[in-house]
Amino acid sequence: MYNILDYISWRGDLSFAISPFNDIDNLVLTELAYAAMEEITPGVDSDEEITLKEFASRYKNMKYDQSYMINNPAPLIESSGKSRRFRDIKLKYYVNEINKEKNVQFSAVTFILDRNSCYVAFRGTDNSLTGWREDFVLSYADQSNGQNKAVEYLNYVGKKLNMNMLVGGHSKGGNFAVYSGAFCDKSVSQRIKRIYSNDGPGFNQNIIEKQGYKEILPKVKLIIPEDSIIGIIMSNTEKKHVVKSSARGIRQHNPYTWSVLSTKFEEAKGQSKSSLLMDEAIDRWAASMTCEQRENVICAVFDSLESTGADTFSELKSNKKVYYRKVIKALFALNDDTKKDIMTGAVNLAKTGKDVLWEEAHKSLNSLIKNKGR
Repeated sequence: MYNILDYISWRGDLSFAISPFNDIDNLVLTELAYAAMEEITPGVDSDEEITLKEFASRYKNMKYDQSYMINNPAPLIESSGKSRRFRDIKLKYYVNEINKEKNVQFSAVTFILDRNSCYVAFRGTDNSLTGWREDFVLSYADQSNGQNKAVEYLNYVGKKLNMNMLVGGHSKGGNFAVYSGAFCDKSVSQRIKRIYSNDGPGFNQNIIEKQGYKEILPKVKLIIPEDSIIGIIMSNTEKKHVVKSSARGIRQHNPYTWSVLSTKFEEAKGQSKSSLLMDEAIDRWAASMTCEQRENVICAVFDSLESTGADTFSELKSNKKVYYRKVIKALFALNDDTKKDIMTGAVNLAKTGKDVLWEEAHKSLNSLIKNKGR
């Protein structure tokens, strides 16, 4: 299978004027948004900009090491920075904030494609515990601080740039893209031509019933791999563009594994059976607990992880014995009600998974019997 790096090799010599912006270009930009841009890309307090070619050169010279990431953006930065298609794209308004106290991991950058259009890219979850905690906050809260910052950022860029806008992100960045498009100022949303959610999680019932969300849906394009797990969490748009991947299971969340054919993704027949079963199991598990219970469980787990003094999952993995011992100690110190909520959540998750598998096996058996009887 071919991926976005192969795409740049094939199409990198063609400008957007010759070959218009497409879904693959969208994924390239959302992957570039994972790049460490500190001390390179101008921030929101400046109207200065930098070309992708210059950014790639300075990124290499500064020896940023993001090899700890499964979707390390370094190979894409190098190839896109050399290509005619991407090298003259300008980057500006970079922001990156991690705030433990406010449960915020937020980063965004704006790509100027030409005189008339820009792409606002929201970064997905990074390696920080704060970033992952915010992901889980979305399962019980109507909104997160990161989502609110996404709205502020989109309004800021929309008022600064009188251009047609494309908005997108991968993983949590896709969620931020949809949320910001739904709840930004009308003067901004009217200029949004397309919103891309690349395997991004959805929203709870309170959000999907709001008028702003309903109005923006026709502009949303949700792209997920066959075995999607992240993109099926909570309610998402009914129309899903399912693509093939060279990986299996959760590894399909990595954008580098998505299969590309020319200027399009290689389409799959639909979600895999495992993805559909996971979708059903997650929905039932969420319904089996109150929002308060989910909040208690998530806060308890992440409070325990952060009590170790680690800021990232990489740190936790670097000395498992020491850190995990601290996590267990913190969990045992929880009050009885919280321990009960954690146990209830674990039992319910196991039960819903078992029920879904049993029902699917029962359906398959009945289908087999009917077919044999014909």
